[in-house]
Parts: sequence; C-alpha cells; structure tokens
Amino acid sequence: MNTKAGKIAAAALSLSKADQTEVVVYGGASALTRFANNTIHQNVAQEDLHVIMRAVLGKRIGIASSNDISRRGLKLLAETAAEIARNQADVPDFPGLPGASAIAQVEAYSRETAEITPAARAAMARDVIRPAAAT
Repeated sequence: MNTKAGKIAAAALSLSKADQTEVVVYGGASALTRFANNTIHQNVAQEDLHVIMRAVLGKRIGIASSNDISRRGLKLLAETAAEIARNQADVPDFPGLPGASAIAQVEAYSRETAEITPAARAAMARDVIRPAAAT
C-alpha cells in the first residue's frame, strides 16, 4: 500500500479495535466552469478524500464516514463506527466481512484532463459562448 489512499486505509485499520474492519478510501479532484447569458459566472476546483469505515463487533455492524484524514480524525472515525456497532441489533445471518483481495488496476486517468487550467476551461467555454452570443 504505497499510495496515499493505501497509507490512509492502513492507518485507519490500525486504529480500529473492532473484531473486523473494512475501510474504503476514495476521492479525487473536480473542476468546472459554468456559464449563462454568454458569461462565465463560476470557475471552481476542489480536491477531497473520504474514508468510510465498517466496524463489526460480533454480529453488530456500524458504519461511519469522514473526510478528516488526520490521525486524530481516523481515530475518531474508528471510535464512531464501533460505537454505532455497539448500538445496533445483531445481524444473525451476517457471514463476516470478506477477506483481503488484490486491488484491481484501472486505466482511467487522463493527464490532459486532470491538468487542464481554469484559463483553458474558460477559453473552451468562450469558444462555445461566442457563436451563441452572436445569434
């Protein structure tokens, strides 16, 4: 687990005191340029990571999520998931969490798209707006 998400998942797992724990880390970056009335009115970008933890205590299951990836945040996440589990009824037919498995590699990254600048997005929007504004 040498990726940032892998390190976060390993840290979260190490903080759980549950019988079984599942951690999902997901995130990404997004950017958009909105326009109306032939004018750009919003050009924003954000990047975020989220962690979901499922804690199993016997046959009780608790799920919590957070985007606080600090050690303190992950510890609170583990405690919250366990507390939720403690307050749930048993799930009698729960077979347990699946074992570890390999992470599938996905070829879905486009450097050109990921690295597009706000100015380039604005220029593309302008190319669409100009002909519309002329009508």
